[in-house]
Amino acid sequence: MSIHLTAVTLDMDRIDKAISLKDLSKDSKGVDFKVQTQMTNMDITESILQNKLLGFKNKRDLLNYRNRGQMIFYRENGSNNISVVFFGDYPKNDTIMFINNLNREYLLQTNQMYLYEEIPYDTESFEDDVVKKVELKTLRISTNMKNKEVMESIMDSSFLGYNTKTEIEEFKSKGLIVFNKADNDTYDVVFLGDYNSQEAENFVKNLSYEYANKIQEITYEKVLEKIKEKNYALESELIDTNDSIVLTINVD
Repeated sequence: MSIHLTAVTLDMDRIDKAISLKDLSKDSKGVDFKVQTQMTNMDITESILQNKLLGFKNKRDLLNYRNRGQMIFYRENGSNNISVVFFGDYPKNDTIMFINNLNREYLLQTNQMYLYEEIPYDTESFEDDVVKKVELKTLRISTNMKNKEVMESIMDSSFLGYNTKTEIEEFKSKGLIVFNKADNDTYDVVFLGDYNSQEAENFVKNLSYEYANKIQEITYEKVLEKIKEKNYALESELIDTNDSIVLTINVD
């Protein structure tokens, strides 16, 4: 296994012939493929690679993934963004998870999460590569949530009703949880794998509760900024019986 970020002689002919990650089929074995990331700084990228699990449950799983071949991080001519070419036998959905987490962590560290674009998972490939002997089940739960970035941030940082990080990671490891945008601009939470329906409903209930609190917090901060910009005087603030924040300002 090897990961190269800079000092290697690039086989550009082989790289040029590599297919795009999105064109990789579930039956592809040992096919060279590449993907352009949202990262631009090699030093930050190297630090993340050394210190983060990037979606894998533990260091062993991450190393097992890396040991499937060779990754080379490089820049295409005329582009500031870092691309990665994979030589070996890398499963498609594991690679999508790896790149999504790499992009997300990079943008979090560089305060650019508003630029984050998730690569969609291949549900056909997921059935073979991730679920394996477990029958793939799909459970879709509609929500009123509209801000995917906030949803992902909560899902990454909160226990969502579980007592420990280990407990929620065990729940997540039963398959794949994705956010699919509905026609009304809200997001459905889709569970692919061996998820218990009651556990999934409780997960979404807790996610929705924390989402509402976070949106209220964001709105509150924006209102305070506007009050400051307008040079209004904030006379009082209180929380009513519905947990809403009521502000009283003086506009004189």
